[in-house]
Amino acid sequence: MSVKKDKLKVNFNPVPKYDKEKSFYSKAIVDQKTGDTWTYNPSIEEIRYRNWLAEICDPITGEPHKGKKTEYDVAEDGTETERIVEMDPRYIVKAIQRERTVDKREFLLTKGRWIGYNEFGEEKGLPCAFMEKYNEVVWDFRRSVNQSGRLVQECLGPKPGADVTHYTVPYTPANVDKLYAQAEEPVMLLVKDQRSLEAKEAINLDMFRNKPFDYIINMDYLSEKDKAEKLAEFKAMQGIQEVPSKRK
Repeated sequence: MSVKKDKLKVNFNPVPKYDKEKSFYSKAIVDQKTGDTWTYNPSIEEIRYRNWLAEICDPITGEPHKGKKTEYDVAEDGTETERIVEMDPRYIVKAIQRERTVDKREFLLTKGRWIGYNEFGEEKGLPCAFMEKYNEVVWDFRRSVNQSGRLVQECLGPKPGADVTHYTVPYTPANVDKLYAQAEEPVMLLVKDQRSLEAKEAINLDMFRNKPFDYIINMDYLSEKDKAEKLAEFKAMQGIQEVPSKRK
């Protein structure tokens, strides 16, 4: 899959994570004479995003096209008047994830769908997941002395397992409200712990927005009996079998 209209001028970039990830490659100089850097290979998700932008943005102005829909106003005498309403691109949230990192910080991520419009005002959708975080590549360098006796630095490539994840939306009740305002029902509300990789669904918005993380992940709103039943259901879904005890 390739990117369409590589030279497209775009003034609309609702998912800046890809530009941020690409920017870290400017540090990875592999040839001091030419200034060439380590090759950046966009992901399939980024290519789809760039192609979507090419479809929904004017190639001259770089601005996004407007959508069009017909609405009707009815007067007191029953006369119907037709009018055309323009619509801007929008993001529809279908899931919000409250994620706790290994160092106990909490952030918000979403899954959803961007809606844009082509030059004819027709709707063009793009699935989108976790645009509220991006990865920084950490580079491995080697220093050596060249034939001229100068100390030079050579980039050997990405350092394995050293990537840094950056989050852009910290968990706060106010930020939950902002994301939920973009949601369409039904919307999934999840908490996920990075250390254990355990995830649980909050039973309502109030719990997700206001209750402590451990209260939700540990299902403290349930009785011990209900917790045991939920755990058994989860294990059954995952195909986990209980090991019989050898005690007599």
